[in-house]
Amino acid sequence: MVEAVQRVVTVVANATVFTSEVKEAANQVTLVRPAAIVMSEEIYAFDSAEFAALARDVQATLIALPTDSATVRQLQRELAPRIMDAFREYFRD
Repeated sequence: MVEAVQRVVTVVANATVFTSEVKEAANQVTLVRPAAIVMSEEIYAFDSAEFAALARDVQATLIALPTDSATVRQLQRELAPRIMDAFREYFRD
């Protein structure tokens, strides 16, 4: 997942990727205030309401992707348009 995000962000948005353990996510997101928060659907399902609230609080787009048996290339294809949309939303007037 991290590799796919790094590849997509480098090509699509030229942004920095920060990683975090779930237990530190709220602190990291609050400090960084990202355009997008990317996670696996499995982690999102663990506490979807809290992750959605966190994204709303920092005005980030939440992107949850299925990662079970997914290749980096598959993740990149799914992630690229969603990252582009997140950056458009983040930088709109």
